[in-house]
Amino acid sequence: MGRPRMPKEIERRFWRLIAAGSATEQAAEAVGVSADTGQRWFRDGGGMAPMALTEPSDRFLTVAERETIDLCWAEGWPQADIAREIGRHPSTVSRELRRNRLEGYPRRPPLPVGQRHRPGPAPGTQGPGRRPRLRYRAAPAQAKAEARGRRPKPSKIAEFPELQAYVQRQLKEGWSPEQITGRLVVDFLDDERMRISHEAIYQALFVQGRGGLSTAPEN
Repeated sequence: MGRPRMPKEIERRFWRLIAAGSATEQAAEAVGVSADTGQRWFRDGGGMAPMALTEPSDRFLTVAERETIDLCWAEGWPQADIAREIGRHPSTVSRELRRNRLEGYPRRPPLPVGQRHRPGPAPGTQGPGRRPRLRYRAAPAQAKAEARGRRPKPSKIAEFPELQAYVQRQLKEGWSPEQITGRLVVDFLDDERMRISHEAIYQALFVQGRGGLSTAPEN
């Protein structure tokens, strides 16, 4: 029998702590799992979270809501009526349609509030000189939303230039990430901002875009 799966929210909290600069053991203890589990997560993920670190929020549309938008829009419903149907603000529906319209179909102004579709072709699809109604599909819209959610946030070292400069200088002098982590406490005893785990330094070194660190010596 395989190992029981840990709730995703626990693992997500673990990775948020890692991204904030905690060591694996500290992050594991904080979320209530063993150090071995934390090390396995870090190792299996190659030092990067395999999931979006942001929690699901009422601000984001669900799959079911996107499917409702898809069906109603295809039938010619105005945006205000779709918004009422899914219990969202009209601006949310308008933004969703603009952001995830299928390529090749231009934008067009929304139908007046309160106007309902009539039997026959959807409004805006026929008639001389009229632009086609933009196209929207739930499946590609959901895929794009999930891809945006997986984009990693900037690491602590990338957002704090003083810390980045110190770590970079020590790396070029041949120090290991473990040595740098320990030395930071000595050199910056009263500055809690100058703290980072050796795991976070390794992330910045080996994952492109996570801090721009290099071990190459200066010429």
